[in-house]
Amino acid sequence: MGRPKTVDKHNLLHRLIFFIVCMLSVSLANAGDLITQREYLLDTVGDLTIQQVSQRDFEAATPILNKGYSHAAHWLRIKVLPSKEKSVELRIRPTYLDQIILYYPDPENPGAWITRVTGDKYAFDNRDRNAASLGFILPGSEEAKTYYLRLQTSSSALWHVQALPPAEARMRDLRQDIFMMLYLGFMLWITFWAVEDFIKRPDRLTGFFIFYQLVYLSYALAITGHIAPFIPPNAAWLNDEITSFLVLANVFVSIVFYYELFELYSPPKILLRPLIALCVFFPLAVYGLLHGYAMEVLHANAQVVLIAAVLFISLAYTSTKEATPSRMTLKVICSLQTISLVLSMFPLLGWFSASEWNLSATLIHGLISAFLMYFILHRRSTAITQAAKQAIAELQLAEQALVFERQKRDEQSYFMAMITHELKTPLSVIRMSLDAMQVKDPLKKHTDQAVLDVSNIIDSCGQIDKLEGNTIHVSREPCNLDRIIRELCQELGYIDRVHIHAEGTTALTSDYFLLRVVFKNLLENAIRYSPANAMVNVNIMAKGDHEAREISVDVANAVLANNMPDLDQVFDKYYRAPGARRYTGFGLGLYISRSIVSLLGGKLTAHIENGKIIFRACLPI
Repeated sequence: MGRPKTVDKHNLLHRLIFFIVCMLSVSLANAGDLITQREYLLDTVGDLTIQQVSQRDFEAATPILNKGYSHAAHWLRIKVLPSKEKSVELRIRPTYLDQIILYYPDPENPGAWITRVTGDKYAFDNRDRNAASLGFILPGSEEAKTYYLRLQTSSSALWHVQALPPAEARMRDLRQDIFMMLYLGFMLWITFWAVEDFIKRPDRLTGFFIFYQLVYLSYALAITGHIAPFIPPNAAWLNDEITSFLVLANVFVSIVFYYELFELYSPPKILLRPLIALCVFFPLAVYGLLHGYAMEVLHANAQVVLIAAVLFISLAYTSTKEATPSRMTLKVICSLQTISLVLSMFPLLGWFSASEWNLSATLIHGLISAFLMYFILHRRSTAITQAAKQAIAELQLAEQALVFERQKRDEQSYFMAMITHELKTPLSVIRMSLDAMQVKDPLKKHTDQAVLDVSNIIDSCGQIDKLEGNTIHVSREPCNLDRIIRELCQELGYIDRVHIHAEGTTALTSDYFLLRVVFKNLLENAIRYSPANAMVNVNIMAKGDHEAREISVDVANAVLANNMPDLDQVFDKYYRAPGARRYTGFGLGLYISRSIVSLLGGKLTAHIENGKIIFRACLPI
């Protein structure tokens, strides 16, 4: 038996907590750091030399500097404690900083400076430290040493420098790599789940999420320095360009994904359109990036993220339509997302002081976003699956009902065919017997009418069965309505009671037999329910243009006030007017006539005018 779903959800939460604990354990404050003093100097123009800088006054600096986006150069002066180790490693994070130059006095040449450089614009193979994080390897010293670091970058000037014994530095790098493996494993697990779910139940939102995850994974690898080893040394500058592009692409794809998400909840258009406007920033930003405006583009991109965060929470709280998950769930998720974005972006912009947490803030935000989106998509997938199962169950029930109805219809058709055949034979015998007995009027007249009524009822039942079983075949041939109606009047003995008036052509292409059924019913209905000796008027008229011509046939008869039918029910099966109870019939004639006219592509209507009821049959020519 499968395990309950709640167990899987609890395991997922445990994994998330475990990964966050691993991440936090990667940087435990500054334990083991040999730096005793940090001082900062801002070089606004960026043209100061090391000789000039060494003569300037510095200000006290915090362990983690965040100076926002600027073309200025940032100088850091550090004092490193003596160490018995042969070397000391400067470990610098984050890894996406463009250029860091190290200066320290040359002990063999007084007044000269030893210079080394690193950054994500420089080849990985040429760096001092063979690790994802940036840094330098310094010679060990039995006395405190002072070092200068110059940072110039197109990204945010957020940086953290530590001086560590080699073993401690390697341990921290190992922890960072283990965390990245776990982190990427968790993110890939969510991505693979989304791919599997999309294959089973293709959903537009899940498709966008898969694309978002792939872009974000590439972005995470880039900003943590894990693509640098794969960049050829002669094209080291590509590392910085690729990282900057992925930063922009990650924001763009996130906005597109959230746009698709919010559309499900029908928020105000005035708030949804700005998201589209923010998407326009991406091609402009890529253009600026390719033309040397990386710092300006990345600065604007960070502000776009904050604008998007405000729009996200506004859209969540103004949505009007319920979806899966609920609007309340959406509000909670977007609130968490906004808090995460604010905590991540404000230090990058230099608006708030940074902490150790901010060095991994983008990864933490990605983890939170992926988990929350997984929660949304999992809920949607569950709802879609349940709806699909319900639809399948309903379809199966409908198919069973259809089979039962078909069986019932077949039995009814068989019964009608059998009873029609069995009743017709006795009626024929009765007619022949009456003729042989030479019964005379008025008894013969009444007997013949009774036999005719029973025969008509049998015919009507047979016609109803064929109509409702869709077994009537329409055979089209040239017909003349005037001739058909006159023949019916002659056969039914209505010559003296029916006045026929025809205007224009009365010829059309239709089914001769079905037309006889329609107008036989209309004529019998008109004669039967009109006052004694009252005339029935039939008006045949061709109308319409050459492309859509039709023939209209009006059958009008006077009706007594107490016998006026209800026009809303007059074509219903089994309906009979209040005064019709004394006549034989089942109330099927008009129902059959309207069904046949519709089958022939026409329309049969009824209206009352000047005490007369008029049935109008419009048939295509």
